Amino acid sequence: MRAGVSRVAVEVVILVLAVALALLIFSPVGSFIFSALGRTTSVGGTTQLEVISINPNDGSNNLVITVKNQGPNDLAEAGDTASWSVVIKNSTGEYTVHPSSITQVGGGAVASTADMTVGTAWQFTMNGQGQPATSTFTVIVYGPEGTRAEQIYRP
Repeated sequence: MRAGVSRVAVEVVILVLAVALALLIFSPVGSFIFSALGRTTSVGGTTQLEVISINPNDGSNNLVITVKNQGPNDLAEAGDTASWSVVIKNSTGEYTVHPSSITQVGGGAVASTADMTVGTAWQFTMNGQGQPATSTFTVIVYGPEGTRAEQIYRP
């Protein structure tokens, strides 16, 4: 009888090493592929919003935020204030509100059935939500069709 390592033990060790190597190689690649597929929603991509200005207090204790539709798609029937939520994060906490009114920049009030077309900018007024102009706070705007925009206001 010869002393040594059995053939079965060597095969098990080789198999374990091969599985570990395969996980190291394919796991990052697999997660990258699946995350890329998860971000793809439709041809043309998801509509992008941008907060282009924040007026912390319009003089009447109202917060006014201007948001622009960067495209590539229009937001259908986005004029309803209930379609939008604004999260305000400041030193006292986090607050979620709906705009009190929506107006088009350079125009008048927005009808509740109006589309937010690519390239247009709308102003959202949140009554009673004015912030001190000397404080830093974050505004996150959630819109229809899963759209989102975020901006930090710094004095």
